[in-house]
Amino acid sequence: GTPSDNPSLTFSLVLPDRAGTIQMAVLQTYSDGTVDRWIDPWPAGQPEPESPGPRLTLTAAPASTTTTAGTTASAPTTTTEASDSSAPSGSGGFIAGSVAVLFVIGAIIFLVRARSQR
Repeated sequence: GTPSDNPSLTFSLVLPDRAGTIQMAVLQTYSDGTVDRWIDPWPAGQPEPESPGPRLTLTAAPASTTTTAGTTASAPTTTTEASDSSAPSGSGGFIAGSVAVLFVIGAIIFLVRARSQR
């Protein structure tokens, strides 16, 4: 089959406070009732299984950000750094939401590619 023009995915995730890997089980159901089970465990350092469950690798946030004297402003980069205590309290939710959105996009790309390779 072909991917839907308007795919829908409901996703909720609470991220742990420490670094590590989260392995998930995903059931992908098509309009004809076919179900693909992306549930196989994928231990670190092992070859990719036939139907791997998506993995999310978390890294610890830097303890703090520092600036040294003589640092000059430069063009914006795509690197995200931990914010200091003067940041608005809602920034944690924004960061977690951004990570979740990026994860969902990555999972969709992974599943579409895996499906097309069958």
